[in-house]
Amino acid sequence: MPAPMRSDAAPAPSLTIADLRLVVADIPVRRPHHMSFTTLEAVNFVFVRLETREGHVGWGEAACLGGPTWSEESAESVAATIERYLAPWLRGADATPSRVLLAMRDAAVIELHTHGFIANDVSEASYLVLSPELDEQYAMTARDVAGAELTAAPLVILGACHAAASSRSLEGGIGLAEAFRRAGAGAVIASPDPVQDLGAYGFFTAVRERVAAGADPAVALRDERVKRLAERDSWVAGVVVFE
Repeated sequence: MPAPMRSDAAPAPSLTIADLRLVVADIPVRRPHHMSFTTLEAVNFVFVRLETREGHVGWGEAACLGGPTWSEESAESVAATIERYLAPWLRGADATPSRVLLAMRDAAVIELHTHGFIANDVSEASYLVLSPELDEQYAMTARDVAGAELTAAPLVILGACHAAASSRSLEGGIGLAEAFRRAGAGAVIASPDPVQDLGAYGFFTAVRERVAAGADPAVALRDERVKRLAERDSWVAGVVVFE
């Protein structure tokens, strides 16, 4: 029986940001604001206009009183930061299965924090829930991952429930961790058990930082797990590494 990829339990379609526009404006004040070093006759604003593919429009604003004469911020620096660093990630950046698979190809580290579910299909151990595609397909399965090519032998961290679950098939099914290894991952860190929302990000981040500092993934996981178990974070006991 195929996994329920389009069941009633599927997440609602998310809103995709199609356009982001910035407007920098100096808005005059009714009464000049006298300060020790200057007199403000206008306030510097950055207006942000977001429009989704579905046609919804939203506005936001940030005001910088006095600009760099008052603090390190200015309307121009806010606009430059949004345009250079935030806008490229916001425009159309839904984490759909196809986008994630494409982004993983050359990544040195792959870290996914999302929901994981046991699949109904016995040949698939579990799957990850991502943003839905246009055809409403939202699951990234082991079969999807196994068909990818991870060229940088990345460290893969799956902060999702049941991501390390094994297939129940007697005919050679595949789990997510094995699929990532087949695709070229150097190591996969995941849990076959439920993963706590509270504390999971901090735990996996600490493991990743230990690896970045030069520790072997297995050693990094062991040391951080021992530390967290001493703090009574019992859920980390089930987290394992596949190499």
